[in-house]
Amino acid sequence: MELLDRVRLVPVTDPSTVSNIAIRERVLGSSRGSLTKHFVVYDESHEVAFLSVDLRTDINLLVIYEIFVPLELRGRGIGTSVLLAAEKLGRDHGFPLSTLIPKALGYAPGDERDRETARLVAWYERHGYRATEDSKLREWQKEL
Repeated sequence: MELLDRVRLVPVTDPSTVSNIAIRERVLGSSRGSLTKHFVVYDESHEVAFLSVDLRTDINLLVIYEIFVPLELRGRGIGTSVLLAAEKLGRDHGFPLSTLIPKALGYAPGDERDRETARLVAWYERHGYRATEDSKLREWQKEL
């Protein structure tokens, strides 16, 4: 069974119920607007990631704020599965587009963060995201 078929997005109602420390820290540290939804992503019964999105029904757009996979779980396709699950969430709400601003989190400003952000941009490009023409390479979008 593909990981995408196994992952579940579970809304976070109480951060204290998140057992993975790194994921709980991201839940607690992530901003929350009136439209923001936070999800813990499960593979079977295991917490494997965090997802933060806005479901912008006012402008018909899915905004992906954060996809976080703990370091020890990276390289297993979990991030891709979370991205695909987020895009499915957007399609299920009838949104034609997904948008995001790729930025590596957890790095001090400088060369290392710049390298990680460049890797992240390349990862999103491999998944079909493209810079919007008017955003000066800040905002990336994909048709859902």
